[in-house]
Amino acid sequence: MADIPAAQKLFSSGVPIVMMPLDSTQIKLDEIERSALFGHGSALTDALTLLYHQWADSYQPWSSSTPTLFDAVPVAFAIDPKVCPTTPLRIVVSDDGYTRETAGAANAEVCLALNKTRFLDLFMQRLLQ
Repeated sequence: MADIPAAQKLFSSGVPIVMMPLDSTQIKLDEIERSALFGHGSALTDALTLLYHQWADSYQPWSSSTPTLFDAVPVAFAIDPKVCPTTPLRIVVSDDGYTRETAGAANAEVCLALNKTRFLDLFMQRLLQ
């Protein structure tokens, strides 16, 4: 929505697009997963623990008890595309900046549903090495 004409040009450009809408990237760690990370004791997990507590101690009116890992999903997809299987769809950007599926030849590969188990296995395995 920051640059609607640019988004419209992108989706009509013909370049390969892999799209991960917010609703397919909303994943949160449960208490067991957080405890495993917080208790691991590596430099990385200690840093994540501190960041988590800074986040939790700040005012977050739009969230619940744990951060949403939106950005981790595309990274996991780059490592293992089966984390978020894609569906070929024709996507257009409306004049008010919303992406919409429409009839026609596919112009994007769209992740409609995250394989949460596969994502968490990959995520936790990488962090607990």
